[in-house]
Amino acid sequence: MENGNITWIDLDKGLPTVTIARYGITLNSAATEIISQFEIARVGYQKEAKKLIIAMANLEDYEGKLPEGWFFVKEKITSHGYFRLNNKDLVRMVARYANINLDKKNKFLAEWEESHNFLVIDMTNKIGKDKPEKKQNEIFEILDEIW
Repeated sequence: MENGNITWIDLDKGLPTVTIARYGITLNSAATEIISQFEIARVGYQKEAKKLIIAMANLEDYEGKLPEGWFFVKEKITSHGYFRLNNKDLVRMVARYANINLDKKNKFLAEWEESHNFLVIDMTNKIGKDKPEKKQNEIFEILDEIW
């Protein structure tokens, strides 16, 4: 078996996830650890695919200068160690195009694309409370039919 096709998971940190809510976009500690290896980042969005992309780089990649539209990663890491984007316009745009309800927290898996230095958040693949409730309702419907 090759190690190249295996993604190892730190059980203390869990999987890299991103939460999108009215207050902003927050990466958990596993996702923050990935991007904190870099100095600068920029955010993009694939409207049709409903993906939020965080591109990562180091200043040396740009002759030591911060390119327009990029920001310093460390400036977005909170005192609790989470990466947070508090741009309300970005949150509203993402919510609109991905049909996300901002009245509650929305959690998504984040995937690291090493070949491009991208952290990719697929907003069609929500995780968390919605799915168990849906399954629970389906189970209740089946039980109703049996009884």
